[in-house]
Amino acid sequence: MLAERHQLSYSDPLSKYFPEFPSYAANITIRNLLNHTSGIPDYVGLGLERPGLTNQDVLSSLIRQESLRFPLGEKFEYSNSNYVLLALIVEKVTGQPYRLFLAKNIFAPLLMKDTFVYDKPRPEFARQARGYNRFGDDSDYDLLTYGEGGIYSTVADLFKWDHALYTEKLVKRSTLDEAFTRAKLNDGSVANYGFGWAIAEYNGKTIYAHAGRYGGFNTYIKRFPQERTTIIFLTNHDFKNMSTIGNALINVLHDQPYTLPQLSIAELMYRTYRSDGIAAALQRYRSLKQSGDPAYDFSESELNELGCQLLGMNKTQDAIEILKLNVEAFP
Repeated sequence: MLAERHQLSYSDPLSKYFPEFPSYAANITIRNLLNHTSGIPDYVGLGLERPGLTNQDVLSSLIRQESLRFPLGEKFEYSNSNYVLLALIVEKVTGQPYRLFLAKNIFAPLLMKDTFVYDKPRPEFARQARGYNRFGDDSDYDLLTYGEGGIYSTVADLFKWDHALYTEKLVKRSTLDEAFTRAKLNDGSVANYGFGWAIAEYNGKTIYAHAGRYGGFNTYIKRFPQERTTIIFLTNHDFKNMSTIGNALINVLHDQPYTLPQLSIAELMYRTYRSDGIAAALQRYRSLKQSGDPAYDFSESELNELGCQLLGMNKTQDAIEILKLNVEAFP
């Protein structure tokens, strides 16, 4: 929108908006931020995550980074920092908070009445969902960063937004086409990513998708523009089968065979642990594993995540028993 209004250009350097960055910012463009070819480190990897983290906190830390993770334009690497910086640029250019810009220019025109940017603790929305970790314990979203995430919405509202992307209600068709174009890398190859969209092929047709996972929430959207078909699902339970479920739904939609995702042995063991103790949880695992029940995921990561969950609860001895079981199962 801002590029169409000639308020900025995709070729603008990062240093134009943040001159306090090291000299490498003079070559990083808005386009590099949009398609994750900037080399700027992901703030998650910098260990900045904490309740109440803000965009200004992220900016302050990024400015102190003396070098990039890789040479500019050498490869695609997803970095939440890129989109935090883009949101800050929107605010600099428009002179208004990011949440207001989105509300006025996207949410209100599309009648997305249940969608808002979460940039302050506990907004005044009575029906706002809380997030839970994969074991069902409270794990509500607590970052105050935005641009890379921080938006609450509903499937119905996102479907309105999906429909708008077939029109010029928001931006021109040529602008959308560029957003759905793969980024070019230095060696002439392309990355499977445009502006905020992963780009792939399905049965010879181009599709656009994205997923997200943080703080007890998971999001998933996959668009089949030639069919005008879209799959959207949101959950406030942090589980790891989003892509498996998404692929199954795609196959259902196209009358293809599908595979149901396996159930989590770790979650079953955790429920058993909470009700009957560690010995019962260990026995539950061994008996189901011995029976070869195909419904459950017995992978190494399952026991590892359960062990980490118990460590985080300061149940150290019980966590050790789970991790010992993992060593037994995966020597």
